[in-house]
Amino acid sequence: MRIVVPVYASLVLVACQACDKEKSPTPTTPSASASASAAPVKPKEPPKRVGLNPRTRLDVAATKKARRKILGALKTARGLAEEGKHKEALSALEGVRDLDPTSGVLLVEMAQIAAAAEDNAQASRLAKLVLAQPLSAPGAIKAAEKLLDKLGQESSAGPAEGGNDPKPGPYESLDEACEAIIAAVRAGKGPAKPDFLGDIQDVTCVPEPGLEFKEESLKEASPLRVEVKAKRGIQLLAWVGVQKPKELLLHGPVENIVAPADYGLTNHFAIALERTNVLPGGASEIVVRLTERLTVADVALNEAAEIDRTRATILTTDRDGIVESEGFVLSHTQVRKAMDEEDKALPEGWKSSKLDKPEEFKMKVQWATPNGIILTRDSGKLKPPFEGNLSLFPEPPAEEKKE
Repeated sequence: MRIVVPVYASLVLVACQACDKEKSPTPTTPSASASASAAPVKPKEPPKRVGLNPRTRLDVAATKKARRKILGALKTARGLAEEGKHKEALSALEGVRDLDPTSGVLLVEMAQIAAAAEDNAQASRLAKLVLAQPLSAPGAIKAAEKLLDKLGQESSAGPAEGGNDPKPGPYESLDEACEAIIAAVRAGKGPAKPDFLGDIQDVTCVPEPGLEFKEESLKEASPLRVEVKAKRGIQLLAWVGVQKPKELLLHGPVENIVAPADYGLTNHFAIALERTNVLPGGASEIVVRLTERLTVADVALNEAAEIDRTRATILTTDRDGIVESEGFVLSHTQVRKAMDEEDKALPEGWKSSKLDKPEEFKMKVQWATPNGIILTRDSGKLKPPFEGNLSLFPEPPAEEKKE
């Protein structure tokens, strides 16, 4: 018989689920002689939890100036493409792409020109860049999917790019893990950094307060917040450091947000760790809850989507290393707004999205033991990315089952 424990979006489980695994820490007191002989050391500042930034006001004057240039370039590019001058048309759009590097409209228009020039590889790459941003304008997503279908390509964002560093460990400390992350990012061996961000100027890695477990095989888990400052914006990343009895392992990134520098767009996140039991036996699992505040703009369409969402994933140390579960969204609220309410012009052939209509959903979560949850929409009319029974972790190999 399956036991189902109802839990709502808080994901906070009864703490005594792991009571039988916890042990009281043994207090230690330094001797008087040791204290007297020790050199004075400046105490290290304890980690601080970073809250979610408030949403900032868009720089409308800057978007208006950029929009005039983008619309002019779109008109020029279409004229050149009609004359068969595809290279010159692409060059015209490349010249303004820095003004809105994530614009679905610009990427689709460039993909269509590349396809007309029979450069299907370039057309496919540009169209998939639109799909890699699921919060792009709906019209741009549909146009990209239509083009990929015409090219006989799968309508997906394709595999994530980037390196596999830093290694999972082991590490001596969180500081050493941070050093490995910084080195990997600077060397271009970490998570992919979009080209439009430009050269890296600085990388910081800061541990946040950890969650203690004090179990036989799991002692503590700590978030590591990483900020990559580049010429044209920032990339926000997060890893989780997991302290086992004799080693510290690293898993991630569990978060990856790209925030262009222009127009005052708000892109930020807060991370929290919680304890739960999903798999029978072994150590407790680690719930990674991410609360995100995002702004996705398309200057060509004069639109900005404002999104607030909470999503989660779960980590287990009961398999080889650290294994991450399927992720799931707990709540999502979005609204698309005109960046400049006085400007009604649109690029030729494009329509405005539904504006000023907030959409949302909140999910009810029920744990279905072992290794599963049931996700049901609890409120809101927006369709969630997944509903129903979700198996969190893959089945272990046969040899692990025998053990």
